[in-house]
This record gives sequence, C-alpha cells and structure tokens, in this order.
Amino acid sequence: MKSILKRIFIIAVLATGSGAVFAEYQLHEGSDSTTIDVEVTIPKMVTITKPTDMPLMYFTGKGDLEATSHFCIASNLETPNVKLEVTNGQPGSHYHLNQKLSANPFYGKSADRKLGFTVYYQDNSGVEVPINNNAGASVAGSKWLSDCKAAPFSGSTLKVRIKEANAQHVFTGIYTSTLTLTVSPE
Repeated sequence: MKSILKRIFIIAVLATGSGAVFAEYQLHEGSDSTTIDVEVTIPKMVTITKPTDMPLMYFTGKGDLEATSHFCIASNLETPNVKLEVTNGQPGSHYHLNQKLSANPFYGKSADRKLGFTVYYQDNSGVEVPINNNAGASVAGSKWLSDCKAAPFSGSTLKVRIKEANAQHVFTGIYTSTLTLTVSPE
C-alpha cells in the first residue's frame, strides 16, 4: 500500500513539475525575441606616468635654480581635477635636499646640511600651482585616461625651484632628495 501511494505521489509531482516547465517554454512559429540587461560599473580612476628625472643642477653662485620634469596625469572624472601629493619622506610642509656626506671625519652632521626648495605643478594652461610637502593640491590633468597612453610626457610639468639665498647658505657638496608623486580622485 505504501509503495502504491509513493508511486501516485511521485507521478503527481512529476506531472505538476513538467507542466510548469512546459508553461515557460513555448514554441513560436516564425521568430521570437527576448531582452537581457547589460550593466557595467566604471569606478573613479586616475593615472600618472613616471616623470622624467630632474636634471643635475649646478649652482654658479647667483640666481635661482630650476629643474623641470614632464609627465601626464589623467582621470575619467567629469572635471579633470585630481588631488596631487608630492612628498619626500620628511616631516613638515617644506622640502629639503639632504647633503650626501662623505666618509671624511671632518664633516659633522648638522642642520646646515639641508637645502630648502619649492615644488610647483604646471598644466598646459601655464598656471603654476605650489605643492607643499605632505599636503595635496587640486590640479588639472588631461581629460581622458587614454591621453597619457598616447603622450606619457605631456600635459603636466613638475618644477623644483631652489632660491639663490638658500643655495648661498649651505656647505659645498651634493644635495639629493627623492620625490614621490601620488594622484587620487577629488
């Protein structure tokens, strides 16, 4: 008796299930169509190409020193502005070049072994924007991400300026620093 009830139950389930399948699948004569949704999310993106290294500057005793580096910043934002941070791994808002000290025991380590400089960003408009160490500035980049792929050394210029007065108040030697550039959406 139990086996007959099981069979009837299974047949009833199969009949009900197969009816649901047949209800969703119908053949049409001629043609048929349906729709599907396609969706993609494009996040905020920015890019920066590696700037050219700053050329070695030689101080002749008078005049400010300036070096430039060309690169590209771009974003997919509706406004081309991005946040640019330029840091050199030192605390505070000022940039310093540190003197490379030799093994000479007569060289002492002192505060006079740093050479201050300023950093500016310039886009194609020619306007210079000062950038403080460990702080960002709003700058304009190229309009499209593909612009940097096509011309990696155009659209953006980083300028390093050493005032004559700063260069006249340090000891003889070679002074160096490494700058890190970071861009992010505003």
